Parts: sequence; C-alpha cells; structure tokens
Amino acid sequence: MGAIPMSRLMRPLRFVVGGALNTGLSYGIYLLLLLIVDYQVAYFFAYLCGLLFAYWFNAVVVFKVPLS
Repeated sequence: MGAIPMSRLMRPLRFVVGGALNTGLSYGIYLLLLLIVDYQVAYFFAYLCGLLFAYWFNAVVVFKVPLS
C-alpha cells in the first residue's frame, strides 16, 4: 500500500479554505453595501460576488482546471 500524494490531501483543505474565504468576502461585501443601498440589493450583489468567487477559486485553486 503506497502513500497518498500530498497534493491529493491538500485538495480538501483548499476547498475548506475557499469556503471560508468566500463566506468572509460575501459577508464583507454585504456589510459594505448596506452602508449605501437597501439590504435586498446588498444581499443580491454580495451573493453574486460569492458565486463568482467560488467558481473562480474552485476552478483555479482547488481543482486546477481552466475556466470555461
């Protein structure tokens, strides 16, 4: 039985780190937008930014595949 490559062990860690970063980024954007717009608009744009960041982070950093 061979050892599991380190890169394979790092993928779940990168996924968790990406989720934490995404949560923090989305919430920070939401809080900043609350200062200038209604909460529904702030939530919409924070959610949209979170989706875009999650797609980018998971593709480029976690799974190391080109964006498509």
